[in-house]
Amino acid sequence: MRTMTTDGIVHRRRLGGGPARLKRPSRQVTEYRFARGKEWSALRRWRSRLIGLLAVLGVVFLFGAPLAVMIATSLTPPAEVGSQFWPDQPAWENYQAALTQAPMLRYFMNTMVLVVLNVSAIIVVCPVIAYSLSKLRWRGRGAVLLAVLTTMMLPSQVTLIPVYAMWDKLHLVGTIWPLVIPHFFGYPFYIYMLRQFFLGIPNAYVEAARVDGASEWRILFRIVIPMAKPAIITVALFQFVRTWTDFMAPLIYLQDNSKYTLSVGLYSFVQTHGTDWAPLMAACAMFTVPTFVLFLIGQRYFVEGATVGGLK
Repeated sequence: MRTMTTDGIVHRRRLGGGPARLKRPSRQVTEYRFARGKEWSALRRWRSRLIGLLAVLGVVFLFGAPLAVMIATSLTPPAEVGSQFWPDQPAWENYQAALTQAPMLRYFMNTMVLVVLNVSAIIVVCPVIAYSLSKLRWRGRGAVLLAVLTTMMLPSQVTLIPVYAMWDKLHLVGTIWPLVIPHFFGYPFYIYMLRQFFLGIPNAYVEAARVDGASEWRILFRIVIPMAKPAIITVALFQFVRTWTDFMAPLIYLQDNSKYTLSVGLYSFVQTHGTDWAPLMAACAMFTVPTFVLFLIGQRYFVEGATVGGLK
């Protein structure tokens, strides 16, 4: 006695209620199953692509919408701000007004001085500390690494008042040195990131150099740092953006208008009786240009350094 199940498998039942004996499915059933499997696989691929596309469009809208509003407002005449999204006639004079209403060139030079000093300090000090925590064996290395990781978890707001009191006792409040000197002691996140990258460099290169009589400084600057160039460039980009966009520290320590940075200088467009939005957005547009240009120049190193350093 033969019976056909819903999945196309033919069973033969013995008379008398004996156990069923399984028969191999026919060629048509096998081809049908294979075709249905291909259809479901293609459907799953299209669904994954659709979800990925929607996620990308969401991220683009999330980050692109503020930029579009900023550029549109910077080109809108002050009297028409808020009445329409894109102006009928672009008002390029807003950019000229942004440069004349505040000493933006002076703020730009002040910011560049801080950027050069801080980035130089970071790319010199952090690789040295990261090398000692990754390639050298010394007592207390684990405790120092733990201290570095602990300071990464400590919010800056917790130490804001004690640090300000320290700089005030040193009579350095009102100068740029409270914004520069801490970078000569390294930054925990950059130290940890470079350490993770250095761990991926084979120790055979370091041991071979030691056998040849090279000092640790020579090994660091002639072998390790050239091999870690993507990570160091990534750290430099991070520090550039961090210094370029820093608002809180310059606002606290720089008390003279002639020493303000760009981020603090943009606040001068906020007036008592209102905000001049068109020149403010024009100044913000010029403020964001260097970061875009720098990222485009170092994009390949940034992606490689951030990816490899984060996966080690």
